[in-house]
Amino acid sequence: MLALAGVVIAASYLGFLAATSLGHGWRAPAVAAVSELCTVGEIIYAGSATALVTALAPAHVLGRVLARFQLSTGFGLAVSPAVIATPASHGQAALWGSLAATTLLSATAVATEKDQGTRAQRLLPPGASRLVSSAIASGDGLK
Repeated sequence: MLALAGVVIAASYLGFLAATSLGHGWRAPAVAAVSELCTVGEIIYAGSATALVTALAPAHVLGRVLARFQLSTGFGLAVSPAVIATPASHGQAALWGSLAATTLLSATAVATEKDQGTRAQRLLPPGASRLVSSAIASGDGLK
């Protein structure tokens, strides 16, 4: 699901790039439509990532693990304007292209991490692997 979210978000970045080339009458509706696609990607990511973190964290440190996860997410949101300013200063293609490429690279890394995740799941207590898969699939790892 995390890799799927990355693909959807990367597609939305390319959609934003395409929207910049449209004429005045079409630009705003295109940005609105692409914003919806981006939102779907964010929803897929947020639900899956939180469920995964919750399912994999040992019960006795769940609060700390979730706090660190939220801290890293918040930090990323805080520094992203400064980081994005560099490619943005080189034009729309540099901005949206670099965001799409970076997101696809991350999605690929997550998708290829599956084999290592399987090995890590063997280290979990019996039945925990099924719990992780169930929590991720249902998106309800917080309940």
